[in-house]
Amino acid sequence: MLSTSFVAVALSALPLVFANYGYPVTNGTATSVVYPSGTGSPAASTQTVAVGKDGLVFTPDTIHAKSGDEIVFEFYPKNHAVVQADFNNPCNPSASGLGISSGFVPSAAGRANKTFTVTIEDDTKPIWLYCPQNNPKSHCAQGMVAVINPPQYSPNTLNAFKLAAANTGNATTPATGPAGGQLTTIGAPGAPGTPGASGAPTASGGAPAPSGSAPIESPGAGSSLAVNGVLGLLALFAAIAL
Repeated sequence: MLSTSFVAVALSALPLVFANYGYPVTNGTATSVVYPSGTGSPAASTQTVAVGKDGLVFTPDTIHAKSGDEIVFEFYPKNHAVVQADFNNPCNPSASGLGISSGFVPSAAGRANKTFTVTIEDDTKPIWLYCPQNNPKSHCAQGMVAVINPPQYSPNTLNAFKLAAANTGNATTPATGPAGGQLTTIGAPGAPGTPGASGAPTASGGAPAPSGSAPIESPGAGSSLAVNGVLGLLALFAAIAL
């Protein structure tokens, strides 16, 4: 018959058996396994605005965008620009001196070979826009205006801005530019829509794909069988010893 000391030694080896096969043993307290998970904010979106494609208008003339979104202005014949104005002073550059100004982008036919991209920094502030072209007459006064993120429940509407613009004379072109955005040649590296312009691949939701981490693997079926076998042998030894 086996001695009780042998059984005691065999039983004391159980923690080593469990640890060898991945079963956590912490003084009888269950240990949870933490699986890394990737999280991230939604990716920024891109919207396109056609300048002069459908006549002396922006298409669309009302844009709703979130902070981080990009607005890409595409230009059509014959020669247009995008300039930011203050609501109470249409057809003139914003008094802040920090507004948007694309500079004139000419096109003989079809879409011009350059675009102007604006990134929205604060989606709570409306951005009023106009075309400063005065040849043969003021495009702004004829209603070539637009707004990004118009205020809600306010008399400051696009129609009110357009009516005020109709009562102005010639529009004013900023002395410098481009400003407040990026003027890009279509097809150039980094241009919107150019392959390879974006950064590293991202996981669902826009967050960078996690690398170098993996969930902790749980013991497989083979490990479970091995542990069960050891337990059975120990039980048999204990029965013989008693």
